[in-house]
Amino acid sequence: MKHKASVQSFEREYKKVYIKLLTKATVDTAKQVDAYISVKKAKRENLECGTTVQQRFLSQ
Repeated sequence: MKHKASVQSFEREYKKVYIKLLTKATVDTAKQVDAYISVKKAKRENLECGTTVQQRFLSQ
């Protein structure tokens, strides 16, 4: 009976650690995606801004 209890305890602790690792991986991935989107947005805004400046220069 004691062996069964220790196996259940181990499984419970294993699940806790596994969930923590999955949560950390999810948070890390979300941060990477957010950073990627922010960089893409900044590049797009810079390109749009640059195009606007170029259009103004050519229209003079």
